[in-house]
Amino acid sequence: MLLVIGVLAGIAMPRFFAVTAEAEVAAILTTVNRVFDAAERFAAEHGRLPDDEYAGVVPAELLDYLPATMLDQDTSFGSKPDWNGPGTTAPVYGVDFRVTDWNGAATRLYDLLESKADDGASDTGWITASKRRAFFELTER
Repeated sequence: MLLVIGVLAGIAMPRFFAVTAEAEVAAILTTVNRVFDAAERFAAEHGRLPDDEYAGVVPAELLDYLPATMLDQDTSFGSKPDWNGPGTTAPVYGVDFRVTDWNGAATRLYDLLESKADDGASDTGWITASKRRAFFELTER
């Protein structure tokens, strides 16, 4: 009986973790795309992108387009989404996530994002990575 339970757990657990990772990828892409859509709408109406803001905070200019709590959830990257607009020190405009530890879950999540939504390379495309951040570049979307 224990052997059967062990075999079933061995089959079910990897699938459970894969489904969980896929759900996190979908949530991150939904958040990034909603922020990009709001930023593009703002830019179309005002002729500029919204200003830079701290991680987890929706820029004041986007509060007409997004809920104030849109960016306040931590991810498996270990941080909240961060809008990088004019005034940022980031190398690109868009959304980034500070990565607290590239081992384990963050690396698997980034690799899955690259394979599902970009070109599979961490240095090209609209999703790129550095030692401390995963970037989603607005201008490359």
